[in-house]
Amino acid sequence: MANLLLHVCCCIDPSMPRKPVYNDKAHEWLLPSEKAFFEENFRPEQTGKISSTENFALLFQIPAYFSSSSLESLEDVLELMKGKTLGTLKNRFPEGGSLLDAYMQGNLQTLFYERTLMEKKNCEQVIEGYQKILESTYKRFYRQHWKTLVPEMKTQAKVLKTQYLQEQGLIGLWEQKTRMKFPYPQFVAELADPIGTLGTSIMAERDAFSSWQSPEKIFTVISHEIGTHTFFQTKSLSSTSFAEILTNDTERTLRIIEAFSYLVNLEIGEDEGLPITYSAKFAEYFRNEIAALEKHQKPWKDGALSSIDVIVKAHSIAYRP
Repeated sequence: MANLLLHVCCCIDPSMPRKPVYNDKAHEWLLPSEKAFFEENFRPEQTGKISSTENFALLFQIPAYFSSSSLESLEDVLELMKGKTLGTLKNRFPEGGSLLDAYMQGNLQTLFYERTLMEKKNCEQVIEGYQKILESTYKRFYRQHWKTLVPEMKTQAKVLKTQYLQEQGLIGLWEQKTRMKFPYPQFVAELADPIGTLGTSIMAERDAFSSWQSPEKIFTVISHEIGTHTFFQTKSLSSTSFAEILTNDTERTLRIIEAFSYLVNLEIGEDEGLPITYSAKFAEYFRNEIAALEKHQKPWKDGALSSIDVIVKAHSIAYRP
């Protein structure tokens, strides 16, 4: 149900990177009463951020992570979300709960996700209203629309699996480069039609990737996200200094992680002859963070610094007072 959730998010938020067709059609795909519901219950949030926003956690990440591919499953998850605790969801879906615990400690789960439910005004009523809009959207439009998308998405998935992913062993390459253990049994890449951004975090071992981009771009970002999920995990957060900068300076710490993943991903591509390519805009956007990281690349490659040490040190250089 990730695509349905992202469809609604892209309809209600024009600042969200989205497929170009949404610029023309989004106003038609939701009813006026549905638009009014979101305007009343969800305040505009800062855009251009790497870290998740409160709206996105509630409207997409939490329900997408715990639900399966059926509307009934999504409705079940939304009902449980009315309890305002991740604990209820983790008990109902223990496998997902275990993977979420490998992603981050309980206090950070509360900070980044559960607090969204706890502090949402009229949370139960808002989720109830959201449920009705999702059901209406699905039955009125998206169920049939989805059928037109599936063939092309299946083709894209087949190309990615057979030509790019089948033989690469990306997780092993990242573990070798970073000297860190990937914390999940697998990385789950879900193709998503509505989004324009190349990759969108769900939670833990799952990300959504723009299905209509070129296979080369999707492959690059899948490898990149395996990197970010290698760096950002519960075991890494046992480092007090890393946990401190992440908690107190979340957005900029995540920028360092993104920039480090970029540098390592390029190395993997060069060493293994893989089609890892980024736009010039990416390097420019993280220029300050990349420069700070490059100061520590030699001792890191020599084994004198761990990957987490590099992140912490680069943060102190990039954002020194």
